[in-house]
Amino acid sequence: MVGVIKLLKGKLWLTVRSDGNAPFHYAVCNPVTKKWVMLPKANWASDSSYLEDHPIACLGFDPAISSHFHVLEYLEGPDGCITAVGIYSSKTGLWNLHESGWNHGVGVSYGGPRGVFLNGFMHFVAVRNEIVAVDMEGKRWKIIPMPDSGGHGAPMIDRTQGHLCALNVDPLDIFNLSLWVLEDYNTDNWILKRTVSTLELFGGKKYEFDRGYQVIAVHPECNLIFFHYGLDNTLLAYEMDPKELRVVRNLGHHTCQPVLPYVPLFSVPLAHGH
Repeated sequence: MVGVIKLLKGKLWLTVRSDGNAPFHYAVCNPVTKKWVMLPKANWASDSSYLEDHPIACLGFDPAISSHFHVLEYLEGPDGCITAVGIYSSKTGLWNLHESGWNHGVGVSYGGPRGVFLNGFMHFVAVRNEIVAVDMEGKRWKIIPMPDSGGHGAPMIDRTQGHLCALNVDPLDIFNLSLWVLEDYNTDNWILKRTVSTLELFGGKKYEFDRGYQVIAVHPECNLIFFHYGLDNTLLAYEMDPKELRVVRNLGHHTCQPVLPYVPLFSVPLAHGH
């Protein structure tokens, strides 16, 4: 039995396990309590041979709403676009397959989507640099245009203070990192909240977004950005209000990517349908 960490997001681990040539199996773990739940096998297979060996999935979990979680698996067709989404609910203990409800072909990179679970929807940035979202019942499908990225680096999304946010490069200055917030979820109206000069952050070094440095996360409650840069993967925290930069630690050049946030969960048990 081989265990592979596939995704760490929110407050639970989502892992993928493989028995040699056997199909993948998902397992969800709360690393604080060290309690595991092995998910049942889904009864479908993707048309893409790549996805049969490397499933693309996201974990949806928000303890402020429920102790239950969801796992989403994206299925691709021969053209590389998502044809359907399989959704597992820990409340029912079952998988359900839903045909894609997006109004055009949506492609996802093989690095896997960085899922952001908010307002009952799972969001990720698709190949066209647009945000696509689906609710946990597979009934509502959304496409949200990204703020203009200027063509430099791949945009990133996260959640902060109850809103969806996006970070990308200022189209007029590739060394300015812009933080946008979707204040009105129903109108797709992005508000530019902050602009950070990377030349100031890195002592005049000309690092480009997602190349010389990578944003790890935006703090869910505070005006704080975490990112790492350099060959030694120095982990930094930037407080946007006082404009202060703090070194958290040196992660070392052997650090495996991606580096993702984790918030400990002590009070809620790992809910499961069985």
